[in-house]
Amino acid sequence: MTGWRLGYLVASREVIEPIKKLAANTYSCPPSIAQKAGVEALRNETSWRSSRAMIELFRRRRDVMYEELSRIPGIEVWRSAGAFYMYPRVKKILDKLGMDVEKFADWLLENYGVVVLPGTAFSETNMGREYVRLSFALDEKLIREGIERIRKAIEG
Repeated sequence: MTGWRLGYLVASREVIEPIKKLAANTYSCPPSIAQKAGVEALRNETSWRSSRAMIELFRRRRDVMYEELSRIPGIEVWRSAGAFYMYPRVKKILDKLGMDVEKFADWLLENYGVVVLPGTAFSETNMGREYVRLSFALDEKLIREGIERIRKAIEG
């Protein structure tokens, strides 16, 4: 149900209390179809088996993305532990190319057909200005192709 914005959180009471304020404004009123699909996913044994298979699939995709990005000089990357995207630091590449992260994202899309989101899209401060977000919610072949395009773009 990637992208449906339906889920749950298990956390300590100290964390839950402040999150309630955020949650009320972030994911209130999920559509009924997402609610029904979520209930079915939790009830259905087949859904649990499928979920385990999907977790393994995404783990492999994550590892492919991590390995490929790790080979590109100037990219600092960490393995994602609970999402379907990575958020590598690209400061050295931005400095090398003389671009800010928004221009870099546009440049990759327009010239190399690769979609990355600038980190600034996720932060009201300047914290994201050295990062991009890449999704690994796609086939491993496409992950490798996209990262190869990024490598070619950076290497010129």
